[in-house]
Amino acid sequence: MFRKKEPQSFPLEPIPVDSSVKGWYASGNAGSLKELMNSEVFRKAEAVLKENARPTRGSIRNTETNSMNHAVFAGYCDAFDDLRKLCSAPANLNQTFSTTEWDHLQ
Repeated sequence: MFRKKEPQSFPLEPIPVDSSVKGWYASGNAGSLKELMNSEVFRKAEAVLKENARPTRGSIRNTETNSMNHAVFAGYCDAFDDLRKLCSAPANLNQTFSTTEWDHLQ
């Protein structure tokens, strides 16, 4: 009988202390991220994640399940859009990101 192999895990690097937008662009990470995001592997991974998360006719069972599917899909879309924004420096490096859309949760 065949044994199911467990997926290999890999150690994650700790999050850097300087996680400001200004520090991101000052360190020159934007170009590397742009290369990564334009790679075929990343674009395929993005498409797979979005395709599997999007609501379908079969996933519309009830209001709660449908809402969760929409929220997960929107989360992926927002995350990938934000990563694309980090690929090119804005005109004002001291910008702050607005978080008012989440104020209703507090």
